[in-house]
Amino acid sequence: MAMVASRLLDSTYSLTAHAQEIYVKPVLLTERIEQAMFTVTCTEYNRRYLSGVVGPQVAARIVRLYHGVDLSAFDDVRPAGQADQAGPMLLAVAQLVERKGLRYLIEACRLLLDRGHDIRCEIVGDGPLRAELEELVHQLDLGEVVALVGPQSYPEVIKAYGRAVACVLPCIVASDGDRDGIPNVILEAMAAGLPVISTAVSGIPEVVVDGVTGWLVKEADAAAIAAAVEQLLADPDLAARVAEGGRAFVRREFELNRNVDRLLQHFAKMQVQA
Repeated sequence: MAMVASRLLDSTYSLTAHAQEIYVKPVLLTERIEQAMFTVTCTEYNRRYLSGVVGPQVAARIVRLYHGVDLSAFDDVRPAGQADQAGPMLLAVAQLVERKGLRYLIEACRLLLDRGHDIRCEIVGDGPLRAELEELVHQLDLGEVVALVGPQSYPEVIKAYGRAVACVLPCIVASDGDRDGIPNVILEAMAAGLPVISTAVSGIPEVVVDGVTGWLVKEADAAAIAAAVEQLLADPDLAARVAEGGRAFVRREFELNRNVDRLLQHFAKMQVQA
């Protein structure tokens, strides 16, 4: 739309490229980037990919600017640690779609239960795979352990961060190429002081540094997820250090007002150059 309008009005436009429009439905992607005054994308992974698509001259106009998080929403969140008498709770907040890799989290819960861990798992969200995931929970006899609670309001999600011992989001590259950039849920969990377990997919390693700001596990690997959960349960001090590392990183790189300012500064710079 912006590209067409710019031609009709003889004006410039900028472009934001995030995920599906890059990897699944790249309609006129090269042309749109080449004609844009500049392109913003939310991960270094995306920036490198797009730079390879358009070549070095146009790549100079592709900018990585991270999303922002309203950190004040998490000031009063105090994650449960291992104090919850009902058993440590793992939390996932996600669309119930293939790229979120939630079946591997459910399978990991079965492994953890078989190893004697009295864990629970709450999956917040809805989507086309809900029936399939519910059937998997039934097949693995996890009806008392894994709860697919459906969509919840933002305040309820924030409360859920406070009930959990870890946020687990085992993202994968879907069969159609779809993938996440940096899921906001990871940033929110870190801002809440919650340890994060995820995978080295797309831009996630830019935020989740294994053993420093979270745990990175192999994609589509339930056993690796279970092992990471066991490590954080066995070493609360390590879990606390990693959680604090994640919180500090998000506060430094993803504070909402700071990143809005960075975007405005780039607009101002481009206006001067025009």
